[in-house]
Order: sequence, then structure tokens, then C-alpha cells
Amino acid sequence: MPGPGGFAGAEGLWLGSATSANPSRLFIVVDDEQAVLTGSWQRSTSSKSYIDSGYQHDLSQGKGDKTALFQTPVGLAGEYEVRFSFAAGSNRTKTLPVTVTHAAGKTTVIVDQTVVPPIKNRLITLGRFSFRPSDRAQVLVETTGTTGHAIIDAVQFLPVAEAEAQAKEANVIRRSEEHTSELQSRTNLVCRLLL
Repeated sequence: MPGPGGFAGAEGLWLGSATSANPSRLFIVVDDEQAVLTGSWQRSTSSKSYIDSGYQHDLSQGKGDKTALFQTPVGLAGEYEVRFSFAAGSNRTKTLPVTVTHAAGKTTVIVDQTVVPPIKNRLITLGRFSFRPSDRAQVLVETTGTTGHAIIDAVQFLPVAEAEAQAKEANVIRRSEEHTSELQSRTNLVCRLLL
């Protein structure tokens, strides 16, 4: 299901307002069900950290014969932060090649899927890229050279301004939590001293 402010388009493709202050800035999420797949992939919901109705894995078989192409339905204009979603686990690959096709060419990022993603425990940033409105944005996941299960869930294209706003908000929340924790520690110390 789409997050707050989002609405479902075609099955597995979400569009949503990046911020309520500027609803014209859209983010796009392309789910694994919308990806163009080669080879046999297995649907799963074993790990509970996923977007929409589940994720898929390569059964740790047919390495090099399986790919997943996530692409936007239309071209994107401007700079976006591209995020990749997967359910981490100890039986996952540490060397998943994920390639973003953008206005300046292609960039490949090697993803370690044994490590829990830092954004909401399901998303990692592949980088910030400029896209042309005449070309569909694409992210290609390959299984070549991997060992362990390769996992695909979703790809998010988020306007850079919104990504920065989210990072700033997360930093404020983290600082507030640190401050609250520090105050609690001081309170506990004072209580022990008074006893």
C-alpha cells in the first residue's frame, strides 16, 4: 500500500506527493511486481520488512541468468535520489550489482543484502542522479557474481529536495532522541545520588 500522501497507479506502481507544501513534486515507487524479470524468481513474505505485498528472491540459483528491470512509466525531469528496497538477512548476497541508468550514463552500486538498510529498515540510497524527461529512469538488478539469495522489493525515485528534507527531519528526530536519552541518564544519576 502507498505511504502517506501516496496513491496507487497500476498494480505495484505508486505515485505520491513528496510534500504537502508542494504537491507538484512527485515521488515514484516501482514495486517488484512491476519489474521486468528474466529467469525464475520466487515470491516471499517470510521477512516482514517489505513494500506492498511481498518481495522476490532468486532461490540462490541460476546465477547470471536472472535480472530485474525497474523502470518509471514516463521520463523524469531533474535530480532524484534513487533508493533500493530489500529485506535483509544472513542468507542474502553481499555482492548484488544494481545499475542505475541516468542522464550521464550508468552507475553500478554493489549492495550487501546481509546488512539492514538504514532508511526505515528497508531502503538504501543508490545515489543522486539527473534524469531526462524523454527517457524512462531505469534500475537493473543482476545476479551475476552473487552467492546467497538475491532479493528484489522496490525502487523509489525521490526528488532531491524531498530527500534532503527527510534527512533533516530524521536528524532532528535522532537529536531529540539523543537529548531525551541524555536527560534520562542524568535523572537516573541524580536519583541514585539522592538515595
